[in-house]
Amino acid sequence: MKNKPLKNCFCLLILLLLALVSPVGAVVDSSCSIVLEPNAKYVYPGDTFTVTISIDPQSVEVYGLQYEVVFDPNIFEALSQSQGSFLSSDGQHTYMVPKTYPEKGVVLYAESRYGVKTGVSAPGVASTIQFKVNDTISSYGIKEILLDNVLIVDSNLLFTSFDSSTGTVVLMEPVVSDFTANVTEGETPLTVGFTDTSMNAVSWHWDFDSDGLVDSGVQNPEHTYTESGEHTVSLIVANELGTNDTSTKTITVYGVPVSDFTTSITESEAPLTVKFTDTSTNAVSWSWDFDGDGSVDSEVQNPEYTYNEPGEYIVSLTVANELGTIDTETEIITVKSQPVDEPPVINSVNLFPASTIPGTTIHVNVDAMDELEVIKVDAGDVSLVKKDGIWQGSITAPNELGDYSLSIIARDAVGNTAETSVPYHVVRVEGGASISVSPRFSRVSAGNDVSLTIKVKNTQNIDDIFNVRINTDGLPESYSANLAGFSWTENEVKLRAGEEKVFPLEVNVPAGAPRGFKLFRTNVDSETTSIYGTSVGYLLVS
Repeated sequence: MKNKPLKNCFCLLILLLLALVSPVGAVVDSSCSIVLEPNAKYVYPGDTFTVTISIDPQSVEVYGLQYEVVFDPNIFEALSQSQGSFLSSDGQHTYMVPKTYPEKGVVLYAESRYGVKTGVSAPGVASTIQFKVNDTISSYGIKEILLDNVLIVDSNLLFTSFDSSTGTVVLMEPVVSDFTANVTEGETPLTVGFTDTSMNAVSWHWDFDSDGLVDSGVQNPEHTYTESGEHTVSLIVANELGTNDTSTKTITVYGVPVSDFTTSITESEAPLTVKFTDTSTNAVSWSWDFDGDGSVDSEVQNPEYTYNEPGEYIVSLTVANELGTIDTETEIITVKSQPVDEPPVINSVNLFPASTIPGTTIHVNVDAMDELEVIKVDAGDVSLVKKDGIWQGSITAPNELGDYSLSIIARDAVGNTAETSVPYHVVRVEGGASISVSPRFSRVSAGNDVSLTIKVKNTQNIDDIFNVRINTDGLPESYSANLAGFSWTENEVKLRAGEEKVFPLEVNVPAGAPRGFKLFRTNVDSETTSIYGTSVGYLLVS
């Protein structure tokens, strides 16, 4: 098959001559159809698309044809025109004239068979035209591409009637993703409101933390960031055809600063060098005040400082984040004086009993102090234990009678010592114990109180512990006092040799108590020996 393009619309002249030799007004009654496709095409500025002109002869044998495709040159540009295979589908030769008038917006196409008397009755493509949408246009919407000035000649060289269609192109505005944020940086928790400013969008997919997942499909969402860091926010928008566009912005979230630090040492003697280690979170600056005077002594993150004078120092670390929010933490450093080479002081030593019988346990209490610290006190061969500020312990009295001396040695933290000795005596016990009620005879009315005293005296030659009891043992029941009204009935007392002690006693006689004499007995017993004493008190109840 050979096709010969003609210049200067020669083919068009052939068709006109064909029309002239045809009877005047002769038109074939049967019709064919010629179609411009697509009938709807969605495009954007800068897109290219193809228009196809197809013909269906139906019952007509088409010998030649001519048509114009008309378009808006302000919107479209015809890039190229290509011959279809319709008229040469059976391998016959054709003449073809393609012509474009860009400034008018017209594409002309004319083609005719030659050398044969038959036409083509099978459907086919007459021609195709490639268009480009201009990059810059002034209006959008439905734009028509018209099929105009159509001439179709059959094999009898007669014009035939036809049905034609017009193509349409829907020129879409480009979808452009864009958005704003009411805040782009701040501290956790940071709530950000996003406002969509996209163009030609009908759907919105938000990814707030760049994890590739859709976090919201709302057009204008809100999101709260609880983790610090730089968060990339992306918005993917799409138009009615599903064409999409993406825009991104960065939200910077800063953590709230929390000040904290550790020290290599918190207490020791001057000169004291302390290393400070910052353990703060969300901090970008550090201000250290080592001595509590309100002045910044260092801005190093992990500084070192030497204290030369004794005292208590308040160390403060103030940290700030990128936004200037601050937090402060404090610690106390105690600087002590150098130890003074002074021995401890033994304020007092108490032995009880200091005068006793062989084999008795002697309790030792020592009050010792030092400018540093007393760390050890020995009573003879016994190490005492500190309790409630007093060094305490016990020894056993020798089995031999005699006068003895107990050595007391106190030691401080640097090895200084203080020493003293206290005497004690081991004797053969002599003497006893006495107890008395004063006044021995008292008058009291029923429903009233009476005040008495109980005097206990150690008449032994040893220190001793005594049990004092009030009872009615051995007394007739009718004469026995009601001990329920006595303020106490048992007591314990430590008495040195020859020492006495007086105990107050309050007695309440209940209302309605029987009148007459009421008796009570007082006893004193030694915990060390078998000696005891007794006395009787009398109450006349009226």
